[in-house]
Amino acid sequence: MEKHLELVWKKIDGSLSKDEAIIFNELSHNDKSFVNLYKAQINLNTNLKKLPSVAAPSNLVSNILQNITKKKVIYSKEYSSFEGMKVIALASIITLTLVVLITMTINLSFDASVYPELTSWLNKLSVPAPLQGMENYSTYLLVLLPGIVLVWLDNMFRRVPIQIKAVR
Repeated sequence: MEKHLELVWKKIDGSLSKDEAIIFNELSHNDKSFVNLYKAQINLNTNLKKLPSVAAPSNLVSNILQNITKKKVIYSKEYSSFEGMKVIALASIITLTLVVLITMTINLSFDASVYPELTSWLNKLSVPAPLQGMENYSTYLLVLLPGIVLVWLDNMFRRVPIQIKAVR
């Protein structure tokens, strides 16, 4: 049906190719519904030509461009405590992993076999590590700190409405 309509309008516009003209002639001789469609489209075209033409407003293009560039919200969702806790838990696990890796690498001594001058210089730098001396409390800290952070973040997100917006 859609191809037939396309053929009809190409015939009306005078833009049929040779192959399309052959198809159009075959359909007009063999298919009564195609002939009826053609007649209806001819009537529509002549009636449209009879209508008075009206000039478009001068600001039509700017109005269209404004509507195109406006961002429209098609989805918004508020914070859900359970889903938010999953994201916060994942972030705290990553943070804890980094803290554990940092605390494990505090007391490294450098091997002098590769770069003897550099490693001897680095070993002479006795810079106190920020987490040194906390080894006894690290297990408690690693358990309590994420729990406190999770509770604080959950309460904060419940109070402040956060909306995730997708724009088109």
